[in-house]
Amino acid sequence: MTTMPEKLTATNCAAASDGGSVWLSTVDPHQREYHFHLDWSLEAQKKGTTQFYVNSEAVLKGSQTEELWLRLLADADVCYSDIEAPDEDYSEDVGRMRGHLIVQVNSEAYRKK
Repeated sequence: MTTMPEKLTATNCAAASDGGSVWLSTVDPHQREYHFHLDWSLEAQKKGTTQFYVNSEAVLKGSQTEELWLRLLADADVCYSDIEAPDEDYSEDVGRMRGHLIVQVNSEAYRKK
């Protein structure tokens, strides 16, 4: 099980054109990486297998662990970081993607699948 940090900073994000899957990269104050993934693909939606992951580990829907991770994400600072594009600042995009992930995981559509 992934150890839960006290604080996170969201550093990068990605979205797939598969129906809505989202990835979010974060670091804690010790620079340990935490990767969040919401499988919201059309296939997962049809099968009812949408899933929220932290470091590739499935998080039980509606669990206290899920609530704690989402709270950490909601309270996370945002500081875009990409070694391949050091002059670009996509912090607003990372912040929006973080918000989108939280909204989707808290949605009724996610909870009932």
